[in-house]
Amino acid sequence: MALFFIYKPDLIIRKNDNGKLPTGPRDLVVPVSTGQAIERGLDSFLNTTGSLVPLETILVFPKVEARVKSVFYEVGAEVFPGDYLLESEETDFRLGIQEARMALQLDLSRLGMAETPKGPVDLEKLPNLVRAGLLEKNALAKMERVRRLGGAASIEDRDQADTEAKVARANLENSLLEAKAALAGVNYREAQLAIAEQRLRDSKIVAPESRAPGGVDFRPFLEKIPGRLPFVVLSRNVREGELLRFSHAEPVFRLGITQLLKLQFSLPEREFSRIALGMKGEISVEPYPGKVFPGVIARISPAADPATRTFQVELAVGNSRGELRPGFFARVQIATGKKEKALMVPQEAVYHFAGSAKVFVIFQGKAKSVEVKTGQRIVLTIGRLETWVEVSGDLKADDTLALSGQQYLADGTPVREKMSNGITPQSLPGNNP
Repeated sequence: MALFFIYKPDLIIRKNDNGKLPTGPRDLVVPVSTGQAIERGLDSFLNTTGSLVPLETILVFPKVEARVKSVFYEVGAEVFPGDYLLESEETDFRLGIQEARMALQLDLSRLGMAETPKGPVDLEKLPNLVRAGLLEKNALAKMERVRRLGGAASIEDRDQADTEAKVARANLENSLLEAKAALAGVNYREAQLAIAEQRLRDSKIVAPESRAPGGVDFRPFLEKIPGRLPFVVLSRNVREGELLRFSHAEPVFRLGITQLLKLQFSLPEREFSRIALGMKGEISVEPYPGKVFPGVIARISPAADPATRTFQVELAVGNSRGELRPGFFARVQIATGKKEKALMVPQEAVYHFAGSAKVFVIFQGKAKSVEVKTGQRIVLTIGRLETWVEVSGDLKADDTLALSGQQYLADGTPVREKMSNGITPQSLPGNNP
């Protein structure tokens, strides 16, 4: 530019009417290319970022401490509810079952039973109670005979008969208490046996069943997936030969449902009114440039986080081919509606300076700066790709705008239109002026 000012000033600087060079910036005539602001219909989008997570994640912890015998699945394998994930050594658990069963048989033998009763027990029919009842009956009969003798029986005989009847009654009551205690012991031994058998079953870790993966909000999307829904082994923290121990810090397996993923992201509260359940979105991830994956808003948090003033949103994203992986960083664009009239300008018309955006309107050969706020960007094909920007400000459709040379312009700067982009509102596809 310095060389042009020195050697070819007439190309940039226009002389005044009296033939003299300009003396101030308002006398400098700046050549600019121009274009027009337009109004057109515009689909409204919400752009944000989030992370993909499994529809459901289940952490599997051991229930018993034992040495691992076999591990059946590696990371990345598919497993179905009910499949065995891990098997432990069973010797100690089988010995525990045998011990509990023998203790149960011992208590049953004290009651004169061969097996655990299935329903209510008539205690009076137990052998000990039958014997005690017969002794009481015999003592009462003897006491009755002595009383019938009247004066023929001595006082000593009457006292002895009464005492024997009372002792027999006490023995019967004591036998009843012992039978109740023995029966409670049988129930206790039976519970111990059940626990021992359960410990044996728990020595094998089984993939659990998830009845409502992701919650009821995702049920309509799950119904579209045919067949059984498998888990994927996301992580495995156990090896054969290790001793399993109780720990709530690290699970043995981490399982996840990945045929349907959730895209989780947060939105500021000012955007709450723009979204609704069922809105569709397009997801893009870096491993697949240029490819988009469809998603649908399935859940919106009913409350905003008071600390961040944001609320959580979840999209249901189909993943039947397994291309998407949990943990992917994703960009999402959600169609939130349509504006009937949006003011658009060519991208080249927007000039950014000192943190603000402005355009220069050309009117009667002079420039006027107008500060604007920018919105969405769209790409239109009109012979070539053109990028247009949604703006708002003191601007109207059909205004002529400077598309170049903005760094030399100020309010009132004379300009000379050297070329136009040739685009008119009527030439734009989909335009609703």
